Amino acid sequence: NRLNISALRKFIKHHDYQLKFVIQDKTDLPEIEAVLKQLRPLKVEKENIYLMPQARTKQEHRRLGPLVAQMCIEKGYRYSPRLQIQLWSNRRGK
Repeated sequence: NRLNISALRKFIKHHDYQLKFVIQDKTDLPEIEAVLKQLRPLKVEKENIYLMPQARTKQEHRRLGPLVAQMCIEKGYRYSPRLQIQLWSNRRGK
């Protein structure tokens, strides 16, 4: 119920797009693959898929960033840091 696949299909078909996923580890990859499968018959370009580390602190981000980056290399996706976590950790209002 979190995802509106038909809305995503329309958006991808008619606009420039990026799909961003926040992930903890490799166990999150099957869910991403399932979402991409649901978007068929559209071809979602791997260069438009971004993975970001699930982190609440700067330390977690530093630890998980390289692991997520390696997953991106393996899958052909792109890596995106979470700048707000790198700067302020989990502080709201920034």
